[in-house]
Amino acid sequence: MADDDTDGFFSAVEDRNDPDTVFVRARLLGDAERLALAVGATVLETPAADYRFRVRMTKTAWARYAADCAAGIDYDNFKNAVAARQGGARAGVYGEVWGVLLRLQTRA
Repeated sequence: MADDDTDGFFSAVEDRNDPDTVFVRARLLGDAERLALAVGATVLETPAADYRFRVRMTKTAWARYAADCAAGIDYDNFKNAVAARQGGARAGVYGEVWGVLLRLQTRA
């Protein structure tokens, strides 16, 4: 179960060898550790990969975790919630990502 809907930044991909399993990837060890703890998994470190940390789990476990996060939303501004819970530096990075993605919207 997710402790907080601002646990971290993740990217999920299907395990090439098991269509029922995903690797949920994270850039920060702390993000991966929070996820692993929440789902009862372990963190795999892959230093040469594009995402250094990974958590392998079933798609069902990933969906349950994501649903728990969605149900736990208690804020009206995500970047402000991240700033309050994880600090301004991280919120600033998320703001930069928001700005880059805004370019896609304004070009549509």
